Amino acid sequence: MGARNQAIINPLNAKSRRKIHLACEEMDFTWCDDEVKKFEDMWLQGEGIGEIAGELERDPDEVLILLIDRARNNKLIIKRPNGLMGLPI
Repeated sequence: MGARNQAIINPLNAKSRRKIHLACEEMDFTWCDDEVKKFEDMWLQGEGIGEIAGELERDPDEVLILLIDRARNNKLIIKRPNGLMGLPI
């Protein structure tokens, strides 16, 4: 096994499994405070996930996970008429 597979993070709420698959291992789900603030500002301005991802230079799927995180923690995420797509042009 390569060095990449040597350390497996085991969160306290993880179920015990015999063989695991780490989903989206190639993605980066870490965010600095400035990026989170920029995401929240753009979301509240009606920007779509694609535009936010472009501005933050991130994969749209990484931005989507941040959206889910913010929504689960009741952090400024509001329902919008066009949802993920943002305001109509």
